[in-house]
Formats: sequence, C-alpha cells, structure tokens
Amino acid sequence: NASLNVRPNTVVRMSVNPYEVNATAGVDLPFASTAYDEWNNVNSTAFVVTSWFTNSTATATPTGISAALFNSTVAEAVNLTAQYDGVFNWTTINVLPNTVASLVITPINPALIAGFGGDFGATAYDTWGNVNSTATLSWGTNSSLGASAFNTTSGYSVFFNDTIAAPYLVNVSAVGVTSSTTAYVNPADISRIDFTPQSSNAVAGFITQFTATAYDIWSNVNSTTLSFQ
Repeated sequence: NASLNVRPNTVVRMSVNPYEVNATAGVDLPFASTAYDEWNNVNSTAFVVTSWFTNSTATATPTGISAALFNSTVAEAVNLTAQYDGVFNWTTINVLPNTVASLVITPINPALIAGFGGDFGATAYDTWGNVNSTATLSWGTNSSLGASAFNTTSGYSVFFNDTIAAPYLVNVSAVGVTSSTTAYVNPADISRIDFTPQSSNAVAGFITQFTATAYDIWSNVNSTTLSFQ
C-alpha cells in the first residue's frame, strides 16, 4: 500500500469573513480570509501572505495567519479587501457612530418673546465627530412650567415657550452627556399701561408726580420708554 498526499492547487478564489457586517467607529473588528483552489480545497499556504486593503482611511492590521483587525473612526461604508497572488475578494463594512460623547444645542443663548417661544435643536456626536442620530435625547429646563414648556421632551428638536420674562436654562442629555444654553425670554409688546396714582387732585402751582408702567399681555413689565401727553 502507498499513501498519496494531495495538495491544494493554485488559489483561484478568496473569501472574507464575516461578510457584510456592521462595525462601530473606533472599535476593532476581527476578519479572516480563506483561499481556495478551483475544486474548493483550502490552500493554507496562502494564509501567511494574505494582504489586506481598504478603500478609505480605515485600517486593516494583520494579526497573524490570514487574519486582520479592521478599524475606522469615520462612520461610512468601507470595502475591506483580502488579496493573495492577484486573487482577491472583499466585503462591505457599514461603520456606525459610537456612543454619544458630546451634544451641541442650537441656537446658543437666543432672545425669545414671552408667549411666542422658539425652536431648539441638538446634534449628538461621538468621540470622533460622527453624528449619532439614533441616541435618545431628553430635554429639561429650570422653567416653572417644567416639561410642559416644551412641545416634546425627547427628540432632536423641541419648541420651548414660557410667558414669564426671565432667563431660562434649556438643557439636553443623552447617556450621561449634557449640554445647555440660556433662553432669554423678553416681554411681549405693550398690552396695557398702568398709572400711579390712578387719579389725583392737583393744586395750582404745585407739581403732581405720576408714574406709568407698561405691561405685556402676560403682565411682564415692558421697559419701553413712554411719553406723557
């Protein structure tokens, strides 16, 4: 009896695993390649000389036999290619944003009119500046109206309104990250003017002092300069 050691033939096909997966920005993801001959025999001699490439700034660092660690800090679709002796195959990796590292509110420190309010928006970013559009945001304020000062208390945009003229803190948070701005609510247009005193008997040759205070519809004092006639 004789034994015959049949070796794989020349590599004609490569596979990359895992195939078409999601990755998280800044997090290593392991990949492996396998080389086959035309009869689908695995050619293990190709393992140690497999080269890895990406079509972006993403990296593919070889980690040993036919393996590599993929990493990208940019949220995008990336093609990862394994190559041996002119034979190659690739997979597409959908890089998703990492967890929220910062929040930006717009506008910053706006001036609003009592009873009319204004829109606020927030953008969530991960450590590498990728926009995270899936994080759950919660809004808050030190207004006495609390959550009812908003048309919603979650989401990427809200409408804030208060009828009392004052500065208010508007904040947004997600996964322990918080950002805030100040909304300066100013009085609305003059709705009424009150005199003090309301009536008085004047004495000829003597000055009678009157004061006038302007209020908006919400009874906020409007400090617009008044003229007496």
